[in-house]
Amino acid sequence: MKILGIDEAGRGCVIGPLVMCGYMTEESNLLFEQIKPELKDSKKLFKLKRQKLNDLLINNQKAKICLQVVEVCEINTQMKNLSLNDIEENCAIKIVRSCNADEIYIDCFTRKKNFAEMFAKKADYGKKFFIEFEADAKYKIVSAASIVAKVTRDAYISKINEKYAKLGFVVGSGYPSDKTTIVFLKQYFEKFKKMPEETRTMWKTTKNIKQKTLF
Repeated sequence: MKILGIDEAGRGCVIGPLVMCGYMTEESNLLFEQIKPELKDSKKLFKLKRQKLNDLLINNQKAKICLQVVEVCEINTQMKNLSLNDIEENCAIKIVRSCNADEIYIDCFTRKKNFAEMFAKKADYGKKFFIEFEADAKYKIVSAASIVAKVTRDAYISKINEKYAKLGFVVGSGYPSDKTTIVFLKQYFEKFKKMPEETRTMWKTTKNIKQKTLF
């Protein structure tokens, strides 16, 4: 039986892309069974451990990985008409349709009533869906997707940090809760009177920094 786990990384960040990963494998996959005990929500793993597990997961020849990377320019454009939940839902539907899984496990990203039922209809997929909050901690297949999504997003953020390091800036993690990221955005805007191109313009964090710096 083929099982598919879906999770994202970078939903709440103010800098960088949103990455959604679908990880599919046979439930009896030997390599997956061997590393299963070590799999958990990617945020609860140390970086080196997360990278090691990611390498094992992506090199599993009997697994299929489907990535949806929504770049910042796409997020900024789409959010003029769609919510972030809508964008994630569209990504998840594309992943489901590209995989022929028997069971699909998704880390829920919305509190919309009857979402699981509505999602199954939109995906036009007559298989079993398990859409739950904190599924990345409950189901190992979603933990796998969580790890690959997180490591993929971290690679994008690393490149962004390298780019701005040449200008004397430190970007940080890209999240609003990261003081380094907030300092970077403030300093960049003060110097260039615009936000870095990797910034999500619709975010309250971005609007607040621009408003406070201008006035």
